[in-house]
Amino acid sequence: MPPPTAIICLTGSELTRGETRDTNGPFLAEELGELGFRIIEIRVLPDDRESLERCFRESLRRADLVILSGGLGPTIDDLTVEALARAVGRGVHRDPEAMARMRERALARVGREDLIPANFYKQAEVVDGSTVLLNPVGLAPGCIVETGAGIAITLPGVPRELEAMFLERAVPEIRRLVSLRAPRRLAVKIMGRGESWVEDRIQRLGLDFARFEYGIRARPGEVRVRFQARHAEEEPYLDEVRARLEGEFGDDMIVAAEGAARLPADAADAEHASIVVGLLREAGLTLTTAESCTGGLIAKLLTDVPGSSEVFLGSVVAYDNRVKESLLGVDPALLVRHGAVSREVCRAMAAGARSRIGGDFALATTGIAGPGGGTAAKPVGLVYVALAKEATASAPSPPPPTQVASSGLTQVDSGPKLSPNFPSQVDAAAPTQVDSAARSQVDSGPKLPPNLPSQVDSAGRSQVDSGPKLPPNLPSQVDSAGLTQVDGGSPSQVDSGPQLPPNLPSQVDSATRSAGPSQVDSATRSQVEAGPEAGPKPPPNLPSQVDAGAVRLERSELPGSASPSAASQVAVLELRLSGMRHSVRRQAALAALEMLRKELLQRQRAAGGGADAGGP
Repeated sequence: MPPPTAIICLTGSELTRGETRDTNGPFLAEELGELGFRIIEIRVLPDDRESLERCFRESLRRADLVILSGGLGPTIDDLTVEALARAVGRGVHRDPEAMARMRERALARVGREDLIPANFYKQAEVVDGSTVLLNPVGLAPGCIVETGAGIAITLPGVPRELEAMFLERAVPEIRRLVSLRAPRRLAVKIMGRGESWVEDRIQRLGLDFARFEYGIRARPGEVRVRFQARHAEEEPYLDEVRARLEGEFGDDMIVAAEGAARLPADAADAEHASIVVGLLREAGLTLTTAESCTGGLIAKLLTDVPGSSEVFLGSVVAYDNRVKESLLGVDPALLVRHGAVSREVCRAMAAGARSRIGGDFALATTGIAGPGGGTAAKPVGLVYVALAKEATASAPSPPPPTQVASSGLTQVDSGPKLSPNFPSQVDAAAPTQVDSAARSQVDSGPKLPPNLPSQVDSAGRSQVDSGPKLPPNLPSQVDSAGLTQVDGGSPSQVDSGPQLPPNLPSQVDSATRSAGPSQVDSATRSQVEAGPEAGPKPPPNLPSQVDAGAVRLERSELPGSASPSAASQVAVLELRLSGMRHSVRRQAALAALEMLRKELLQRQRAAGGGADAGGP
């Protein structure tokens, strides 16, 4: 038996003029679909008596159920009840119970009967012989009109009133009047792919499209696909459809839970976060976030999931650079050299969040969401996403730098594989490991000669890296006054941190070498600058660094830190996103969650637990 049909009629000239954006149509279509109706049309109508009457009469002939939204107010252009009554050949009256409720509320506001406007009670009008639906949150009632051709239901146009009346009042009556069976659906999201690419792959799977209803639509960063069995006997076929989709799309596909198949925008994103929370909970792992351009959106999506407190520790929204420095331990030199929107800073944010807040994983974002702030080198839509996790002794060597086209995203070191169609460039210098002696292993950037170490040894000595060598007879020892005597010349001031022992030679930075005086900071690093005070000096409590063209965060020293010397392996992803500000932020947040989801699936498989294709 085919499912019952429905038509949705949205009334109001403010809609046809484009002055108001409709949200009632999508809500009603989703809810009616979940009940088991097949929506055959959604119509938008002006406040014109003849047009409304003609549409209502025609719709009742074509569909089992007609939902009418709007036009129940007190003004002269609120014509829905009158037009429906004429379409079915009935009269109109004012419902006594609705009027009594309206009078009570009006008197509470104005105090006297004579102050109530004359047209106020027009809102209580309903069609003769109808079932009245009292308004749970507003004034105007709705009504259900049963005819020989079909059923019509009037609802308010105010979204919160419509939703409350439909769910609380109309749905029980619809279930009583219509034999319904909720259809089985398969709803999935394909991440990081274009709509045409996804459609092409689906068409190649050899599916029998006559056995289900099919819908596909794209949003930035994802494509949502829905399959609905046309008849009850076709429902088992959706299992075969899912198996073929999983074989084609693998971890790029997220499967909505059965019974939660409708995926409006916010619900889809919340379900995405719910899957990540479920995987973290199953693995007994925890997460923290450090967000700049996403402004806490990742944390919101996660904390919207019930039970997320078991796995989500907290977040730092580090918009200002001072917050990045003070709370996340990002070196000011990184910010000066590379800028806040850079893979280096994003890597440092993730490592700092994990070290200072704690957690098995840390996600970080930084980028330019727009509408302003972009440059030719760093345009609006440039976003970096980093995932930090515990460094392992056997961490693989980073792959060579990989440039990916505007529709690509690739694998970073041992991290998760992301869709090759996510716009991105992946940082090849992802892992940064720090041991208990605060040594830093430098990956990409200017390479040091193989016989020239770049580590601080156990005595605190630092070797000079590649670049012009200082003459062997040029002393650079620190005297007892904290000055550096250079070949008999004038002394240069060493910064205000604790003085280094007199036998510790200064290190020359290969990225910023100079023949001028050297500066030695309060940790284990000195850098040659253009002059005695050139360049910002990090506070003495910031982590020490060894520089070889790209600064690496080694460790954080924040009192009370969950793991002040935690070593992190960090994967960094570069995204080139498009759209309005809210769209860029949303895409960045989902890309971060997707990065973690795939890492968790990879771990799950490595542990021998198997994995769903992304479903909860």
